[in-house]
Amino acid sequence: MNIYEYSNTKTNGEINMETIEDYSETFRKNAYVHLKGRTIADVQRVTEHDGLGDEFEGTLKIIFSDGHWMCPSADSEGNDGGVLFTTFEKAGTLL
Repeated sequence: MNIYEYSNTKTNGEINMETIEDYSETFRKNAYVHLKGRTIADVQRVTEHDGLGDEFEGTLKIIFSDGHWMCPSADSEGNDGGVLFTTFEKAGTLL
C-alpha cells in the first residue's frame, strides 16, 4: 500500500483499521521503497513557497538528488512541523 492508497482508507477523518492488515509494517515498507538508495542533495528549511502553511515554516527540509523532498511533521495528518531525533552526537539529538 502506498501513501495514496493509505489516505483512501480514511472514513470521516478516521483511519479504517480493518482495511490495513498490518498498520506499522505498511508504513515501514512505504518508507523503505521511497527512501532506500536515495541521495540527500541539500538540506534547507521549509518556506512559504513550499505550500505547507505557516505552521511548517522553518521546519527541516531534506532534498533528494532527484528533486523530491521531505520534512518531519508533528503527526500523520500534517498539523504542524516536527523535528527528527538522531543519534548524531554533535547534532544535539534533534534536527
